[in-house]
Amino acid sequence: MARAVILAAGFGSRLMPLTGDRPKGMVALAGMPLLARQIEVLRAGGASDINLVGGYHMECLAPLGCPVIANPAYDTTNMVESLMCARALFDGRDDLLMCYGDIVFEPRVLLAVLQGTGDVIVAADRQWRTLWSARMEDYASDVETFRLRDDGALAEIGKRPRSLDEVQAQYIGLVCFPALQHARLLAFYDGLDRNAQYDGQPFAKMYMTSFIQQLIDAGWNVRPALIDNGWLEVDTLDDLRRYHAMARQGTLDAICHLAPAPDPSALIGELVPADARANAGECDVAELASRARAWTTLAPADQQLLDRLARKIEITGTLKRSYTLSDMKPAASSENATPAQASALLAAYLIGYDLDGDARHLNTVLKALDGGLHTPRPALSLALDHACATRLREWE
Repeated sequence: MARAVILAAGFGSRLMPLTGDRPKGMVALAGMPLLARQIEVLRAGGASDINLVGGYHMECLAPLGCPVIANPAYDTTNMVESLMCARALFDGRDDLLMCYGDIVFEPRVLLAVLQGTGDVIVAADRQWRTLWSARMEDYASDVETFRLRDDGALAEIGKRPRSLDEVQAQYIGLVCFPALQHARLLAFYDGLDRNAQYDGQPFAKMYMTSFIQQLIDAGWNVRPALIDNGWLEVDTLDDLRRYHAMARQGTLDAICHLAPAPDPSALIGELVPADARANAGECDVAELASRARAWTTLAPADQQLLDRLARKIEITGTLKRSYTLSDMKPAASSENATPAQASALLAAYLIGYDLDGDARHLNTVLKALDGGLHTPRPALSLALDHACATRLREWE
């Protein structure tokens, strides 16, 4: 079992204007934020405790449902300092995975790191040329050294290569710090000279590769987890545009497979029981949402129910569990809908939109997520937001 910390404090100036109101990791790749994709893979891979280090627009990280640790000096520090904001996680109990917030990776990449051995395990891509040549024409000027010793340990990382022979792989921004090394690692970090320069940077702005090189130079057994593709870095708007173009052309999977954005029917299945029932003469929110999973066309009666419920949400900002069909007033014994029921109903609107293309359904969801539905606040709002973004094709 491992814990994880994702470094997501950065601004991402090269992704402006997309980062004008959100951190870099909340920029969507094919309909889902980078961080949401990463968290999904980490959870599926068995990470027991996923934490985020936030800074710039840190409030945007809350919908991800993970603890957020603040780096108050995010605008004057770099990755190592963000990692050390989470030093309490280096408690020797579980291995700690550290991930950059601007990458995504397949489950097999995570598995390679978790199966690695050494004092520190560093994920590195042997087939880096495939990704770099897709991202830029002059990729030789962008890569950094990654040299291995004869015994397979890492000898050098993060320097400017004199030739591509010194680039045996490329570091991807995913590292495992084994639990047995936590106390030793913190002691090493605390012992570094705060007044020294590290690859031309002051201590507070030290690159992660510079820190890893310090470990290597001090005799640590730093080992690579070598992979062949299976990951992406989103550093610029051009990166994002290229990946989306490749996804449309069907060529992105050769580099990295991206899981599809959430499906409304599957979301409903997570949120409400399949056997939800309505009382005679009533419209039950959970029953309507559950029934929406089987819709192949939108019947006039269901269209009318969606329209009337949308009007209720718009006027009152509140959703009840059940309404009388005759006048759409709250049923006598009806309480407020639960957050799960509210989200299931919004997912039903997305199914309706997919069936008839009526933009009013999509608009109902967008308004509700934007605060129009305040009682209750929908659960899984981030997943619904992703689903809306996919339908609006905001990411193209």
